[in-house]
Amino acid sequence: MERSASEPTLLCTLAPGSPPMSSITCEQLAQLLLLQEEEGRCGTSREVLVVDCRFPFEYEGGHVRGAVNLFTEAHVRDYFFFGGAASVARVAAGPYLTVVLYCEFSSHRAPKCAQYLRSLDRKLNLLRYPLVSYPRVLLLRGGYSSFFKHDQELCTPREYVPMLDERFTEQMWAHRRAERRRTKQLRRPLPRALSFD
Repeated sequence: MERSASEPTLLCTLAPGSPPMSSITCEQLAQLLLLQEEEGRCGTSREVLVVDCRFPFEYEGGHVRGAVNLFTEAHVRDYFFFGGAASVARVAAGPYLTVVLYCEFSSHRAPKCAQYLRSLDRKLNLLRYPLVSYPRVLLLRGGYSSFFKHDQELCTPREYVPMLDERFTEQMWAHRRAERRRTKQLRRPLPRALSFD
């Protein structure tokens, strides 16, 4: 597949102090989204899948255009592996699907979801090692806060609600408590009959 001169190059680099996950800049993501729109690749056949890992009140207050809101590990698991739309997108785009995850600053929630996605992908593809279902998983460097500053035109709505917004304190704490309970349930060991031991 030939690249056109206008197609951006994905520079997958590690930011200092970041988890071992590749990243993409706000400028690169904006270029990819605009290129995707120009070429008419949308819906299930798109090559860039953007995942917003923030709480629903943050997402509803403004997100990258076309992003899906997956703020728990259970959402990530179901969307990517158990009948979710990402499975359809992966088949349509083939090996060229790029998954970009972000949270407010891409410093905690998005890296956590990205690591969970990669870990589960490895487990489910254990017999195909080193192949995985989603080989191109990137973090948006600087998160939504940086992207909003960079390109509000690609945000829907064109607003930014921070996690610590006082209007949503109760919702934030409710989501955090629920996530702790869900994480404990997901991390329980498998019954011996379902494990590889």
